[in-house]
Amino acid sequence: MYRWCNSDERAMLRHQANGYEAVLSDKPEITVPGAVPVPAGGMTRKRGPDLVLCRISRRAFEENIEARRKALRDQHEANIDDSIDAINADVESAMKARGQTVRGLVFKSSADANLDGVTRR
Repeated sequence: MYRWCNSDERAMLRHQANGYEAVLSDKPEITVPGAVPVPAGGMTRKRGPDLVLCRISRRAFEENIEARRKALRDQHEANIDDSIDAINADVESAMKARGQTVRGLVFKSSADANLDGVTRR
């Protein structure tokens, strides 16, 4: 898998930590002004003043994507739970203020809902 990456030091360190490496070649396919020579005699592939061509193995790319998806799912679930807790607290408060008996509330947590949307009883 290939992508153009910002060449500033901080961005390159982040990309390297995620498994990317700069693409090096002894002879670039195209003549690129500003290509940076490397100690091994190769040249990095550059596009414009601030982009470098980088590559990552498909396995590492898919692991990175799956980790991001899991983090987003976890965040989404936590947000749903926070919202449901707030709604349940508001309903309970409103029912108590009206002198009504608080029974089972309408909304469940995401652990019961399988994140298919908010499950209602």
